[in-house]
Formats: sequence, structure tokens, C-alpha cells
Amino acid sequence: MSGEHSILPPSSAHIWRWCTAWPQQAQQFPQPETEDTLKGTAIHQVGALLIGRGMRGGIGSVLTVGDQASNGVIITQEMVECAELWASVFLKEYNSRITKGGIQHQVELPVWCPSIHARSMGTPDSWLYDPDHGRKPTLIIYDCKGGHVHINAFENWQEINYTSGIADKLGLTDPSTEVWFCIVQPFSYHSDGPVRTWKTTLGALQQRYWPELAAAAAEAMGPNAKLQTGHHCRRCHLRVNCPAALQCGMALHETTMIPVMQRMSPEALGLQYAIVDRAMEQMTALSTGFGEQIKALIKAGTPVPGWCLQPTAGREKWVKPPKEVKAMGNLFGINLAKDDELITPNQARKAGVPNEILAVYSERRTGLELVPESTDRVRQIFQGA
Repeated sequence: MSGEHSILPPSSAHIWRWCTAWPQQAQQFPQPETEDTLKGTAIHQVGALLIGRGMRGGIGSVLTVGDQASNGVIITQEMVECAELWASVFLKEYNSRITKGGIQHQVELPVWCPSIHARSMGTPDSWLYDPDHGRKPTLIIYDCKGGHVHINAFENWQEINYTSGIADKLGLTDPSTEVWFCIVQPFSYHSDGPVRTWKTTLGALQQRYWPELAAAAAEAMGPNAKLQTGHHCRRCHLRVNCPAALQCGMALHETTMIPVMQRMSPEALGLQYAIVDRAMEQMTALSTGFGEQIKALIKAGTPVPGWCLQPTAGREKWVKPPKEVKAMGNLFGINLAKDDELITPNQARKAGVPNEILAVYSERRTGLELVPESTDRVRQIFQGA
């Protein structure tokens, strides 16, 4: 889980490692709770209880399908399956090592990472440290992911950040210490499988990764923090307010207007397609975010130059119970059911049911869609006419 209350949370290290202005922006626009974040919290609560019970020989409370998590989320079968996989992977490793003694571990407890920055803190899902695994001590950090977007274990900056704090906590300095990053993600459906592990050493982290992350943290907390777009923008909730993302979005849009060579090598074609695919994702994200903001402004009475809301003709639907609709049809000698399901009001109209009768038994719910205003109207707005 993430350090929600830290200005430099390890859960977002993959963002602020590159975009050092992100922490300051996130303070101005904090991320609200979403269905996915609430679901993730519930999954971790289920998993933590399962691990605790497993370590106590089957003693302890658990949450199962239909129960309510502490945040009010109702536990589903998918949540249980995700939590069970995390618990089983952790407990298998724990049980194979505990007989040797000296094992240290934590589950869902916060850790400060002062070697990265005094303001960096987060909550690893779970970790265990074995001081004598064969000839080398081993630290394993587990991260349970309930989403479908594939998360790599290799050079995972969230786990790199966490490892620094755990090493500080345990006083680990031996560069030969093995460090395993274990990502448990049952619903990513990737060829690498649901459990992915990257193995490195404490020395590699000390020499390369921690200094890079510490330098980024120092810049992020200083006066020279910079906004930087990249792959990390895809999962950044700040992209609709980010000047760099807006500029990048326009640049990507303008790039699509440049003629493309028709004859390209397979390598060039693959690269160009990847670039366009990334551009489409970012443009879609920007379009969705802007559209929702414009709708909200217009509904609140604030005009947005160039845009307006217009009613949409929704689908006509029955508003009476099926039995009443069928009985009404029988009065006109018309069967309004096909394969035990009602036909649509429009089909009933074509079959001979009068409009004045349909007006009682059905309705058309309208909505609002965002559409551009006419060119003349836009020109008037910008010219102050």
C-alpha cells in the first residue's frame, strides 16, 4: 500500500523519480478516493488477516466474500482470490525459513526512508528478512496489486524506495545481501505470470538506485523541481492540470498531422506505432479530463468559449412492469413480448400501439452531451462581440 500522508510516497516514486515537481503539484491537487483505491485497501486488509492467521496456525479472524472491510467496501470473490495469492506466496517463503530462526518480518506497517529523504514514508504490503539464507542474507519485499495494468518487478521504484527504509530500519549494510522484489498480481494476465520476482543486491541499490532516487527527492523538495512528461503520465491523476502534459498533448496532436513515410522497415514501423499508441492514450486521457471539467463548469453556469451542452435523445424505455405492458398490448390484440422479453416501445408503435398510450407506458430519458459551438459563435466570444 502507499504512504498516502507522505509528500514523497514510495507508491509514486515511479512518477517523482522523473517528474520532480509532482510532489508539489500533488499537494495542491490531492488524489481523491476512487473505486479502485477503495478496492485495493480492502484487498490488503483481507490479505493481512490471512497472513496473520497463517502465521498463528489458523487462529485469528478473516474476511470473506460478502463481508465488509473497514472502509465499507463489500468483499468480492475477486478480492479474496487476490489476497489469498499474496498470503500464500508470503507464507510459503516464511514457513520455509522460520525453522532456522532469526527471521524478521512486517505486514502492512509504515516505514520511513530517511536515506532517500526525511519526508519519504510509505507502507509496504509485507516483507521478510532472512539473515542466513544459505551463504547470503536475503530481504524479500512483497507488493500485492489488484489491478489489471501490468506492473513490472524489474527496477520497480516503489520497491526500491521501500527497500531503503527497511534497510535503514534493520541496519543492513552488507552489499552482498540479496534483495528480491516480488509483485503479486493475479489479474494482469501477462505472459510473465501472476507472481513476478526481480533479484538484485543491496550493493546495486546502494551504488546506483538509491542515489538516483535521493537526488530526485532532493530536487523535488527544492526550488528547482521540474515537470517532466513520460510513460509515468499514464497513471498520474494530475495530468489534466499539468502544464507539461498539456504542452506534450498538443505536441503529440500536432505530430499526427505530419505525413508518414509509406515504406518503413519493420523495426521503424513498430517504433512509430508505439509512439502513436502512446500519443492516443495521452490524448484520450486529456480529452476525458477536460470534457468532464467543461461539463461541470457549464452546468454550474460558467460559460466555456467554444463549447456548449445540448440535449441528447436517449433510448425510449418501458416504465411500467412487464405484466402491465403485456396486458396493455393484449387490449390492442398485439403481442408485445418476444422470446419472453418485451419488444421496444418503438417496435410496439410500429405494431400499432397508439402514441398517446405509449406516452403513459414509456418514456425517453434525455441527457446532455458536450458539443462545439458554431465557428461564428466562437469568433464572437473571442472577439468580445
